[in-house]
Amino acid sequence: MASRLLVVCFFAIPLISAQNCPFSFNYDSLLNGCLFVYRTNYTYDQMETDCKGYGGHLVTSHNAFENSRLTSIISDYGFPRVFLGTRRDAISGNFYNLDGTQFLYANWGAGQPLGDDCATVDSNDNFWYTMSCQNDRLPAICFVQQTVTTMPTVPPIGSTCPPGWSYYALTKYCYYVGNDATFYDAMQRCSQMGSSLASVHSYQENSFIVGLTLGVTASCGTSDSYKNDVWLGGLYNNGAWTWLDGSLLDYVRFYGSTPRTGATSLTVDSSCGDFTDWRGRDPTELLQYYICKRYSNL
Repeated sequence: MASRLLVVCFFAIPLISAQNCPFSFNYDSLLNGCLFVYRTNYTYDQMETDCKGYGGHLVTSHNAFENSRLTSIISDYGFPRVFLGTRRDAISGNFYNLDGTQFLYANWGAGQPLGDDCATVDSNDNFWYTMSCQNDRLPAICFVQQTVTTMPTVPPIGSTCPPGWSYYALTKYCYYVGNDATFYDAMQRCSQMGSSLASVHSYQENSFIVGLTLGVTASCGTSDSYKNDVWLGGLYNNGAWTWLDGSLLDYVRFYGSTPRTGATSLTVDSSCGDFTDWRGRDPTELLQYYICKRYSNL
């Protein structure tokens, strides 16, 4: 993966320099994230896989402002059209965003969408058009939110994190890594420690949990999901996903379309291309890790 990434970086178009972005990425203040432009003829899936290796996804527009900014960027670099991080689910036929956000915005051109599976945006009219993910070759933009330090920190003086727990300053919560449990076993163990299976409310918190578990110890290239999964506190119940701790479901990161069954796990795929996506798992499955979350006193 690393050698191929270097080749892709060679063809990137620079935007606005800033700190805290991955190497060869540049910060865009209006989109509030790090951007990397693929201008060579890679396939859609190759670009998305490469982008996920940096912790991002191909960029899409979530509102009219973002759509206008994105078309301005691609127009500046002479691209008539680029792929978006929005594609059609092969089973349901519905469109979804690769970044896990809800598909609530689209700017389809007249007669669109057609039968192709990937969304594109045109720099001349700002409208979206479908094209083939497999057969067509277009530029695309990788979008990565600015990263923060996600490794465990020493609890500050006065915090109530028990021994063996890790404090995260951004959320002011304590986190505990447990091992070898079904979803229901993990629920009970967390409850016995005065906590709940972890809810996740931001990219940064998700990355912190990855750093505690999969980002450190995941075994690459294995088909054994036991070694590549972490139970989180999400459960599909009565037609909706909810967090066990009762907090608002204001951030999701499901791989592909949102599942409609099971419990939430963090998953690293079999090629180790991504350590950050979620899956819906059978709650009776035995997974290697689970994460408990509780308040500190700060």
